Amino acid sequence: MAEDHRIVAKTFPVKPKLKPTSNKSTSPESKYWKSFKPHPIQTLIASITSLSISPAPPHDFAAAHSATVTIFSSQTLEPKSTISSFDDTATSASFRSDGRLLAAGSHSGIVQVFDVKSRTPLRHLRRHSRPVHLVRYPRIDKLHLFFGGDDAVVRFWDVASEAEIVELTGHKDYVRSGDCSPASDDLFVTGSYDHTIRLWDVRVSSGGSMMEVNHEKPVEDVIFLPSGGLIETAGGDSVKIWDVIGGGKLLYSMESHKKIMIKFYNFFYSHLMFFIKEKNMNQDF
Repeated sequence: MAEDHRIVAKTFPVKPKLKPTSNKSTSPESKYWKSFKPHPIQTLIASITSLSISPAPPHDFAAAHSATVTIFSSQTLEPKSTISSFDDTATSASFRSDGRLLAAGSHSGIVQVFDVKSRTPLRHLRRHSRPVHLVRYPRIDKLHLFFGGDDAVVRFWDVASEAEIVELTGHKDYVRSGDCSPASDDLFVTGSYDHTIRLWDVRVSSGGSMMEVNHEKPVEDVIFLPSGGLIETAGGDSVKIWDVIGGGKLLYSMESHKKIMIKFYNFFYSHLMFFIKEKNMNQDF
């Protein structure tokens, strides 16, 4: 009878690789933000290029889309009025500090100023040769505007006289974002697709920037934090915080986003919100 030469292989128990369990934040801050619920509003005819909330009560908000700016009630979320005085796509709506005037740019390169109540265009500011995606009123100052365009130029204007006060050059690519300092209406920052953020002081006659930092990726947005001593920048998959008083020192960098950062919103200069091109963030901050 033939012997059985089969070999029995030894087996060992294998511990399965398990993904870590999701630790949902239960902090008071997390609970606060999760308490908000989405409220659908009227579908607009085209993609929204900008949102702006009036600093003055009742804090209505304006959405720029197509060749139109629609102002919505903050109470009912229903449209209150529509401004359709644009020859091309409207961009970067910005309320004045008292909420009575609204400025907006466009792909035609023209910046217009409107009376919010009557919707009447009061000023047409023409200097940019390419689309304007950045228009801002200072925090308190009611007489001036600054704006930047795809021609890489930043301009500071006297609205009443329709006169340009200073032309600010230094960026090498599209200027798509900026913010006014809460500490001084003479200071503001701009962000560009040339990867840089520049700090400007309109009192400097040379027109050069006071500070420059490199985000290392095209800058989609930049804002001052409420103290005025820090700025926050967004671009690529990262968010960075810089010390303005310390000469532009990088304090913190967050790089846990999967897709391109889009926009910050400094809600009434106290609560920071930001939006990205995906439904959820992969980390809570």
